[in-house]
Amino acid sequence: MKCPDTDDWKKLIRLLGYVADTLSLPLIIGWGATGNIYWWVDAAFAVHNDMKGHTGGMMSLGKGAIMSISTKQKINTKSSTEAEIVGVDDTLPFNVWCRNFLLEQGYHSNGNNPMNLSTLDTQTYYIKTTQVPLS
Repeated sequence: MKCPDTDDWKKLIRLLGYVADTLSLPLIIGWGATGNIYWWVDAAFAVHNDMKGHTGGMMSLGKGAIMSISTKQKINTKSSTEAEIVGVDDTLPFNVWCRNFLLEQGYHSNGNNPMNLSTLDTQTYYIKTTQVPLS
């Protein structure tokens, strides 16, 4: 990994300008008509100084990211394919926790789909703060 250069600082300033200009935009979180839980996981191979990979994951109920994960992998891998497998292993506890949490809340699986939230109303929440009103 290299130290930040002038190009990196320009990118940071551009990003901060975007954030400052879009503070009034609401964060939209909701669930789709299917009621499915979606997870996306990706891994980057050997991107840290010690040649360890990096994992990123995101959970959605159809509209917006409900949960996201970004973490350095704990072990070195030999290939990008192995890094992807380690990435899935790193995020799997979060997947299982979310599934079990929703089951305990009364949302049940429908057979083919490992978790279906079709019992939820199709609503969208517009959030501008860290607290989410659910009622």
